[in-house]
Amino acid sequence: MGRKQLARVYEDGSDLVIGKAVTLREGTDAVVFAAGIMLHEAMQAALSLEKQGLSVAVVDCFTIKPLDWEAVIDWAKKTGAAVVAENANRHGGLYTAVLEALAEGCPVPAACVAVEDEFGEVGTQGYLQKRFGLTAAHIEEQVKAIVARKRAK
Repeated sequence: MGRKQLARVYEDGSDLVIGKAVTLREGTDAVVFAAGIMLHEAMQAALSLEKQGLSVAVVDCFTIKPLDWEAVIDWAKKTGAAVVAENANRHGGLYTAVLEALAEGCPVPAACVAVEDEFGEVGTQGYLQKRFGLTAAHIEEQVKAIVARKRAK
């Protein structure tokens, strides 16, 4: 559970289907697959990147198992670049699941914003997000880097 007031992404009564990702924002240059508190950060990053000339889709992968492979592969084909944003370890979570889908269905340059392979700490949510790089600014950096890799191909 979050420790502070969370940003609202969905209206009351929204119908979410287990195993089906939800596209919150369309884009053409890259896609950010996000979950949990990182969803709001991804939306903020996409808005900022739009002002910088990049079109970024944001997809809520609120269930990792089962992951919506169809949505992951479709967005990889549409954008050619993917970033995963999750507030967990980069190994064994959403990033790993997305990489498996991409490897089998549509290999594209990919990166993540997640906790690097290290133990967590105790602290406020704001402190922990900054400490582990779980912010919109870090998502922006990864999107720019992954789009540059895509264009260099």
